[in-house]
Amino acid sequence: TSCFEKDDADWEGDDLFLKRLTRYFKQEVMKWCNQPPCSNPNCKGNEDGKQMESKGVRGPETEAEKVGQAGRVEVYNCKLCG
Repeated sequence: TSCFEKDDADWEGDDLFLKRLTRYFKQEVMKWCNQPPCSNPNCKGNEDGKQMESKGVRGPETEAEKVGQAGRVEVYNCKLCG
């Protein structure tokens, strides 16, 4: 993915840097998903995550969630493997 776009000439300095940094995170680092895949590698429905059912949100519980300062954690359950 290129970090340059046609409208980059309209930006300069810190604004251009932040625009490119935001684009990088949105395209290269973050991955949007409506439903995450099942964490069980043997689950038959891992391609699209449609078997995942939202159970709501909770506060941070694990060490990684606390260190990462998570404000809330979305909880999902697999309808195929439990």
